[in-house]
Amino acid sequence: MVDLRHGEVLDLLRVVSRHMARMAHGMAARMGLHPTDLFAIMDISDFRERHGRPPTIGELGEVTGLSSAAATTLVDRLERAGYVERVRDTLDRRRVHLQLTPRHMEAAAPMLRGYLERLTAALDRISDEELRAAATVLAATRDAMEGTR
Repeated sequence: MVDLRHGEVLDLLRVVSRHMARMAHGMAARMGLHPTDLFAIMDISDFRERHGRPPTIGELGEVTGLSSAAATTLVDRLERAGYVERVRDTLDRRRVHLQLTPRHMEAAAPMLRGYLERLTAALDRISDEELRAAATVLAATRDAMEGTR
């Protein structure tokens, strides 16, 4: 059961989620991608930030919930579109990592620029204490959503 104190936060999270999904779908269309492909690019980027290295196809499959065959097909599309390169691991040549090409940022940057400027301006008006509280709420939301498909 949802506590009534949570209502406004939950409502705002739903609205933000819908806006972000619509923004991602529009961005994917302008980049000539299916939304699943754009989300995979984001997952590859996030994986690299968290682990300090790019993922393998198998690791991308785990993150996205795709089978090995489906992940391979997705990577094939991204490679053909010029967004991803397969790069052999320097220590274990059997492992192949997924490296994003500069094209993913070249394509996304113009679309994100205005959004990031507006978001930064909005966040600049919020106190450090409020930002820490917001980060706590967003981290709890992320943790609650982990593993949910």
